[in-house]
Amino acid sequence: MNAAEETLIVTQARDWHVRQLGGLTPAEADALRDWLDASAAHAAAFEQVGALWSDLGWDEILNAKALDRAAARERRAVRGGGGIRSWLQAVLRPRGLLAAGGAGLLAAALALAVFFTLPGDPLVTGPGAGQTQVYQTAIGEIREVELADGSRVTLGGRTAIRVDFGRDARAVRLVAGGDALFEVARDESRPFTVQAGTLSATVLGTVFEVNRSSGTTAVGVVEGRVRVQGQGGGDAVLQAGDRIVAEAGAPWQREQMQPDQAARWMQTRLAYRDTPLSDIVADVNRYHAGGVRLGSADLGALRVTSSFRIDQLETALSGIALSHGLELVRTGDGGFVIRRPGTAE
Repeated sequence: MNAAEETLIVTQARDWHVRQLGGLTPAEADALRDWLDASAAHAAAFEQVGALWSDLGWDEILNAKALDRAAARERRAVRGGGGIRSWLQAVLRPRGLLAAGGAGLLAAALALAVFFTLPGDPLVTGPGAGQTQVYQTAIGEIREVELADGSRVTLGGRTAIRVDFGRDARAVRLVAGGDALFEVARDESRPFTVQAGTLSATVLGTVFEVNRSSGTTAVGVVEGRVRVQGQGGGDAVLQAGDRIVAEAGAPWQREQMQPDQAARWMQTRLAYRDTPLSDIVADVNRYHAGGVRLGSADLGALRVTSSFRIDQLETALSGIALSHGLELVRTGDGGFVIRRPGTAE
């Protein structure tokens, strides 16, 4: 067997392994068995790829079954607690964050030097004090603020929101990419609207999550109902457990989620299913000071299914790179580069 044939078999083994992690259909499972039976070299390569993946020591590979198992564990952990505030406290507490008006600063654990303000104080106040305010977090910071109407917003790392409250409406805009969990105080005379990317979500009083990366915006409902509208004319009413994912230039995808799967970033866990690598890099860079870069722009289009904690970052990125035939390189400033083997930035 020559080098080209060996490379082809390893590539096929890697592809089959990644597909298996995401869950095989019966037809795909039959095709995998046929491929393994066709050659001892196939079986050996598949075994080697699986062994290397296992050696990476991941806590969780995100696929449909893994999500279900994780959700079941988390539901058991918070079962019997008193409603949404108990759930929020449960997901915040494991990381030592403060659930009631506190500033949970992960930067200390990550040895980051960042600036932050006292809980509830906006970093910027526009004209008309009490009407327009901007709240933002630093890299690695998770912070909860209470708004003037009694609503609460938990912001993920490097997230900024602009809050405009008037007599007839309450408006919030995610200024750039970021993560935010909203617990909206009910006020039937003033709808509460969040604008993020191409989506807007309107409620009277409920709990929902908004995530925005460079090319993707998502809205997931934890409790109550949310009306989601898009600039292109899309319109949907989401119930608890519904999630809308909008990628630039693509139709909306409507998904089901367990409400207690929301806001995993509050535990510094990031979870993705069939997500562009560029979005994952953007998210990681809100929680990791060193940052992650791509060796070439086209790598951002690669689709990734994964779940990891920020403290597992290097292991997780190694696995992602491996699954796509790439390599992970540590940089001198504590960051990482994902690139094709043998290339330089």
